[in-house]
Amino acid sequence: MHVSELQRRAGQPSFELSAQDLGLDGAERYFSEYVGARLVVENPEFDSQDLVLRGRVTLPAVDDAPVPVALQFSADRESATVTGMVLTVDLRDGRSALRS
Repeated sequence: MHVSELQRRAGQPSFELSAQDLGLDGAERYFSEYVGARLVVENPEFDSQDLVLRGRVTLPAVDDAPVPVALQFSADRESATVTGMVLTVDLRDGRSALRS
């Protein structure tokens, strides 16, 4: 995914991303185990300088209720292509990190 596409999507009312959209090695397995078919972030706020997107997300591996999320994207040296993503959720309200 190009950083320009990430920035375009981040400007929408909700941010949606699939493993195929991301196009990174291991993304398919990660999404299927933890995220589901699509990652949907509601009320996204995007810091284009640091490539951080914050909002609320519902993850099957966590709970069926939205939790705060921060997505930190990394890019190549030219800042043209997304090269990675770290997804951090806030579980301080006592939710289980992984459901069985």
